[in-house]
Amino acid sequence: MENYITKENGFYNDMENQAELNKYKADVDEAIRAIINKGDRLFFANVVKVANITNIIVFKHPELRGYILEKIKISKEIQDINKKIDRAVARLTKGNKKITFIALMNSCRFNADHIYSNPYIKERIRAAVLENIKKFYKS
Repeated sequence: MENYITKENGFYNDMENQAELNKYKADVDEAIRAIINKGDRLFFANVVKVANITNIIVFKHPELRGYILEKIKISKEIQDINKKIDRAVARLTKGNKKITFIALMNSCRFNADHIYSNPYIKERIRAAVLENIKKFYKS
């Protein structure tokens, strides 16, 4: 009977820890968005500072460290992709060239396989092309 009680208490502790971990993950997501919007540099110490997460919390939830690092990596990749596409659009408009999917792909030097396997890049390029078409027809 004692093992049953211990398992039940452990189950509830796991549920509480999971709820607490989800709260910290939400705080990390908000902190990353705030840092990106502010234009600050995105690194682990800055994210933890903005999210008010102490090293005790990180030691208590070791998977939180991996989550933060993964989110930072993804956010940096998205920032790099956005910068490349924005610079390519600016270069093409400055050179009075048409902005097409292939022109952006070549200007950003993205590999075709990489574009078609990554849905974010594909959608971001499509959005840039559509936005430019709308600007072209408004003028």
